[in-house]
Amino acid sequence: MKNQYDLCLEVLNRLQRAGILEKVIVIGSWCIYFFRSYFNDSSYSSSIRTRDLDFLVPIPTKFEKKPELGINAQALRFLDFLVENTIELEFENLKLKLPHPAAFGLHKLIISSRRIKEEKRIYAQ
Repeated sequence: MKNQYDLCLEVLNRLQRAGILEKVIVIGSWCIYFFRSYFNDSSYSSSIRTRDLDFLVPIPTKFEKKPELGINAQALRFLDFLVENTIELEFENLKLKLPHPAAFGLHKLIISSRRIKEEKRIYAQ
């Protein structure tokens, strides 16, 4: 599991050095891991079940460079209020933008019933 966290942090560090991280919002399961910094709780722990990092790219996108990231972008519903309700925090020398925990939780409740795969419905609840 430690390798998964190390890899995630390495990817985020590279995105930060490239000037990309400041323009996107980290969403998805990794938010739960980073919320421990927001809550200032060293006993807070999370169980990440995914290896992928999810980012919300606000529209209009304003990247100065066009890096080849091998990304798969898709439009999704119910993300507007995540963009409008963000927090910024520092985590191991990273400057992250995340949805506010309340907005994140509400989003999970909204989408949980719409999940096609049963294990994703259960996880989101």
